[in-house]
Amino acid sequence: MKLILIGIDGSTTASAAATRAADLASRYGARLHVVCVHRPDSEGRGRVSDAERALAVVQEERARLLAFHDDITIDALPGRPAEVLVEQAADLDADLVVVGNRRLQSPLRGLGSIAGAVTHHAECDVYVVHTT
Repeated sequence: MKLILIGIDGSTTASAAATRAADLASRYGARLHVVCVHRPDSEGRGRVSDAERALAVVQEERARLLAFHDDITIDALPGRPAEVLVEQAADLDADLVVVGNRRLQSPLRGLGSIAGAVTHHAECDVYVVHTT
């Protein structure tokens, strides 16, 4: 295993999934790539933009995860979370995408969730971490 991809949003459940991803990366000697997705159309307009906030979230998470693993790269990217994660997994040739199950309560409710969409569309393995 060479690369594990994790998507985060600054929530405690995403952090729990990221910790599991870091543990897996450490065990398998893989690079961990942490992504925070933000809305593409946000402008600063005198305040902190979504892009800047996403970058701060992913930098903070990387700093926290360094206690578990030291080969970590980060990105803050615009778009829809599930689509970006699936695209990043393909572009980076990820071996595994790790997602939390925050909105994956049942098969029917999971169809609209990020975890459900990534599970259905990723070309690599997907690990859904039980975070709720």
